Amino acid sequence: MKQLFERISSDFDDAEGYFSVVEVHRFAEELKLVVAMRFHDGMQPELWEIQCSGVVHQLLSSDFATQLSETAESALLLPYIEPRLSIMFARNAMAPEALLGIVCSCCIEAMGRPEFITQFINGTATLSGIVSSAFGLLGRFPESLAANILAALKTQPIQAHALPGVTPGSWNGSQYVAYPALRVLNIGGSYVIAERFSAVPFDRAKAVP
Repeated sequence: MKQLFERISSDFDDAEGYFSVVEVHRFAEELKLVVAMRFHDGMQPELWEIQCSGVVHQLLSSDFATQLSETAESALLLPYIEPRLSIMFARNAMAPEALLGIVCSCCIEAMGRPEFITQFINGTATLSGIVSSAFGLLGRFPESLAANILAALKTQPIQAHALPGVTPGSWNGSQYVAYPALRVLNIGGSYVIAERFSAVPFDRAKAVP
């Protein structure tokens, strides 16, 4: 990735350039992205191939983006590095939209994206879902997010508490094992969570048929 980021640092124009995922090839836990990169106006886009190894999750689109980054410090990693706590509740006298709004707001603040609420909440994130119940399992949330939700509910007409957390892990065929060190590749609204990333200029002659 060093070569790519050096290229971006020296030539990319934030006002005129863009990144766009134009091809995706998946092989088990390996992902190859072909990304079109126009560094500035008047320049033809370059194609780069980014190899993603040990992929655990991805959300990809072909939208144009003005940022491309890689990091080991991202809120997107919370589900893989923090214990996941079950939030139980009872005597719920909150309006469903108020309870769902608090959960959604806390999720967006912690994760930076709204779609993760569907991963964490019990059932569907709708007003007729768990938020309309008088008691039950609200959902399973990364520890820091669970703490924020419980703090927000403390002054509300609901009794909520968290059960001891479960360490996240992946199934290896016989048991759950802890995730290895993970990193996040961000391309605008797209992202890939994986163990490693590497990038080289795209060679069409060596492309997957």
